[in-house]
This record gives sequence, C-alpha cells and structure tokens, in this order.
Amino acid sequence: MRYLVVLKRIEIWLLLIVVAGLFVFALRSTDQIDESNVPQPIPETLPTVTQEDSAGSAETIEKDPVVIEQLTVKPTQQGKIIELTLLGRSLSGEDIELNESTLKATTDGGEQLSFFFEPFREAASLSADEDSIATVKLWLENQAKSIQVDIQGKQLEAELPE
Repeated sequence: MRYLVVLKRIEIWLLLIVVAGLFVFALRSTDQIDESNVPQPIPETLPTVTQEDSAGSAETIEKDPVVIEQLTVKPTQQGKIIELTLLGRSLSGEDIELNESTLKATTDGGEQLSFFFEPFREAASLSADEDSIATVKLWLENQAKSIQVDIQGKQLEAELPE
C-alpha cells in the first residue's frame, strides 16, 4: 500500500479541505439571495405618463421615441469630447446605425459637430424592435452653451455642462 504514503503530506490534506469547502459552498441553498437588487430589463415600449390637472381631468402624454439619456463633456487640449447617450428606438421602422448621415449635431452658434474618431469601436445603433441605448462621441472645437441633435428629422436639444 505504497500509494497511502501520499496521505502523510499536509499539502494533500489542505487541498482536500479546500475542495470540500468549495463543494459545500456550491451546493448550499440559494434561498437567502436578496432579489430586490436584481436589475430590471428596459421596457419594450416607452411608458405613457398620465397627469391630472386641478379640474380632475387626466391627459396622457406620450414619451418621445428618442431621448438624450446622458451628456458628458471631457475637455482636451484642443477642444472637447462630448459623449452623448441616447435611449429609444429607431423612427424609420428598421435598425439604424448612428453615423454622419443619420445623426447631425450642431452648436447653438451653428457649428457642425463631427464624430470623434475611435478606431476599434463599433458604430452605435438604435433598434427598431425595442428600446436601446446608444452612445456616440462628438468633437467640439469651440465653446458652446448647447447642442441640437437631429436624428432622422427628430430634433433634440441639450445644454452643455460648464
């Protein structure tokens, strides 16, 4: 029984204890998981908001198909990088890729913004079937207070943070 000599080594016993602990951890009950922190999926349709005025009548306000979710400005030596996050779905009924032909951005002074070049990043797109989040980066050379974004004829305006 020469193979039992291996059991005299402390490293083997330590390894067996660690493996047994991992088995117990993996097979224990998962009933104690708090499900209140589970992220919820984005709804398939944008919700409608019902507001009641003082007379008691309710009016339904339809949400825009595309909204600006977040706007971040990062200053650089020659200008600013504007990171624009859009939430919504395509207006044309088919998926659109956000590029110079489908998204046009101008400053309040009328200056056309160009896309910030990132060589290894895929182009952002908006889905026609469900709400999607798309992030595009734009290049701003001069100072501006706000930008206007045109996506397939839909005008969006956003104030730039200082």
